[in-house]
Amino acid sequence: MTSEADVLFYKNFVALDKTNSTEEALQKQYNYTADNYFHAKLEYDLLDEIRKDPLFERKSPLVKALIKSQYAKRTEFLLFNAEGANLADKWEYQKRLREINPQKEQVLASTEPTTVEEKCNTAANEFLNGSGRYNLFRLSYVFSRNTLRALLSYLAQVVSTLYRYVNIAILEIPTLTFNLMSVLLFAAQLLVDGIEIFRHKFLPTETEKTYENRATLEFWKRYTRIINALWWATFNLITNFPYLFSIAPGIADWILTGVLFFDVLFLLVILKIELGFLDKNQQWLAKQTREEIQKVSLEDLEREITQAKSYLSENEKNELSKINEEQMRTAFLEMYEPLAEKNLCHKAADTAKLCLFIAATLLFIASLALVLSVASPITAAIGFFACVIAVSMILSGNNFAAFVSARTAKILEQEKSDKSCVGIRQKAENQKLTEFYKSIAEHIIMPMLIVGLFTINWPAALAVLLTYIIVKNQSYINNFINDKFGMQNGPNKKGGYSELQNKETTDNNNASMAYTHCH
Repeated sequence: MTSEADVLFYKNFVALDKTNSTEEALQKQYNYTADNYFHAKLEYDLLDEIRKDPLFERKSPLVKALIKSQYAKRTEFLLFNAEGANLADKWEYQKRLREINPQKEQVLASTEPTTVEEKCNTAANEFLNGSGRYNLFRLSYVFSRNTLRALLSYLAQVVSTLYRYVNIAILEIPTLTFNLMSVLLFAAQLLVDGIEIFRHKFLPTETEKTYENRATLEFWKRYTRIINALWWATFNLITNFPYLFSIAPGIADWILTGVLFFDVLFLLVILKIELGFLDKNQQWLAKQTREEIQKVSLEDLEREITQAKSYLSENEKNELSKINEEQMRTAFLEMYEPLAEKNLCHKAADTAKLCLFIAATLLFIASLALVLSVASPITAAIGFFACVIAVSMILSGNNFAAFVSARTAKILEQEKSDKSCVGIRQKAENQKLTEFYKSIAEHIIMPMLIVGLFTINWPAALAVLLTYIIVKNQSYINNFINDKFGMQNGPNKKGGYSELQNKETTDNNNASMAYTHCH
């Protein structure tokens, strides 16, 4: 993506309600621009990771205080400059402000949708951010069904009494529903994105009226999802309903296998874009070197240190009462150095996740080609099961990225030759690897188990499915109940709900395989 497109992508976050005096004051304080928002969001994410890092407590009190202070400052900035963010993000910013400095009174933004427009925006964001994952769950159950159907059909030929215990025909009941979902999910995405582009173009807010080429801006924000949705809505319609186009089912299956190469090419494009963004991040972070910090005026340094001291205990404040200028600059340098390291971890993690998606897509293509080439129930069962594995790889992409990030952090720590820190990093790496394996196993076993139960006892299968959904979304359900009864406001984005609340940029990274379809 070009630098112009970068600015366009982040331009939607730079609109402020200028009638609010608090936001006007913050705008003046932070010299508000699109670049400032981009850098603040970058540092917010990196500082948040550093704050939660197991090695954080090993830093000096002043550096820890600076990290907390800068993190709070960027959180406050994002809270009041996040018109493009959804309300769950705003709640998260408020929660972080309370968490990092509970004694300080905060001027907080509203996180509840009040106007019809806000409610529509919230619903649209939740649908768009969750639709890709819904489609993956659909794929997982479709291929699990196909695997068991092929396997049970073969076993029924060998064991004639098998039909007394299993009902293979029940697996065909949801076929039409799954086929309709494969088209309607993408059609709904196109409709929502089209409405959003129309609204921003022809019904702009006061601040949006200053933008030029609003339609171009909105398209660049959504172009990966629009292209992907248009592609798959078209081919899902052709391959799932071939009789509408007078196409033989066998030919439709081969068409589907061929168009899956679109995902490979699309993921390569997304990978190039992602690496470009991360390289820009690294270049900007590299500027925060000793030379740049030396240019900061003593007055600005003292102001930042004074703000940071509010996060220190009285004893620590007394110890730092006579801190000199060089110590201040050194503390700032120690705060910025880990940011570049964390960004390198992000680069490795995002690259690995997209490569995992590409590998999963190629596994899809090879498996479907095997099923179509060799007419055998056993071959079909093996091929469709390989597709289940491919879907589980995609659903576990974030876990794999976390593992690669932890491994990269360990490698960077090894270069510093601190064995105790390397040991901590190794422990974190092992934990993330275990979580990745568990995620893969869960997304293979649970769909197969539930689909298998449907052939034996469908009420039991429904009970297991309902229990699984409740367990996976326990945090969201608890917070929904608390919110309704006034016990606790705002969504908690942990657990199952966080999986459906991916940000739009993350959604773009997953745009290809997160939306693919198969029969």
